[in-house]
Amino acid sequence: MAHQKRAVSSSRLVSSPAKLTDDATPPQPPPQPQPGDRRRRPRLPDPPRPHGGKAVPLSGLSPQEGEEEWPRCVGCGRRVKTLYMQYSPGNIRLMKCDTCKAVADPYIECEFMIILIDLILHKTRAYRHLLFNKLRIYSSLDKRFSIAARYREVLLAVIISSYFKLFLMAMMVWEFPSSVIFFVEISVLSSNTVALRVVTEFSKAHCFGVCFGAHAARYLTERWLLGAP
Repeated sequence: MAHQKRAVSSSRLVSSPAKLTDDATPPQPPPQPQPGDRRRRPRLPDPPRPHGGKAVPLSGLSPQEGEEEWPRCVGCGRRVKTLYMQYSPGNIRLMKCDTCKAVADPYIECEFMIILIDLILHKTRAYRHLLFNKLRIYSSLDKRFSIAARYREVLLAVIISSYFKLFLMAMMVWEFPSSVIFFVEISVLSSNTVALRVVTEFSKAHCFGVCFGAHAARYLTERWLLGAP
């Protein structure tokens, strides 16, 4: 019995190094895909998308590609490559203007009521956001457009800035004093002045003189030629 126990213990001592040797063997690396292997490869994440829908790197579009179609900074009015960079749905980063070093268009993250309040307050930044970056109205100083196209853009900006006329529809439902009409006309005049200044980049006095002359001509036409009160 003692001889058998010694034989078993010796066999265990002999077999243990082999077992340790097997456990210490490093794991084999995974097989590399062959050229003819059709296994599905993992999909890489999409690059961030700038304002405009084209997938480009963070540097943005090239200066030669569609520079005339670039949006504008609401602070200084200069063109920028992109207004924001979208990394995923609901995850965007606002870009800064290279000229004024400020956020190009902070109204992208604002609600419509905030934009409307700034329009009523006649803020130039809100008008640039609405005319240039939302409605894509081009400036009258763009040389690539004909004179007729430039005047059309200016006329469209003036018509859009006359939104205060919508408040006159409330007078069809509720009764207001006649002074409300005067207030609406003054608001339309000032709004047209701001819109004309944004589109043409003329001085404020020049734009006010043009708008005042147009409103005065319309009033005199209604007063004397058409016999309106």
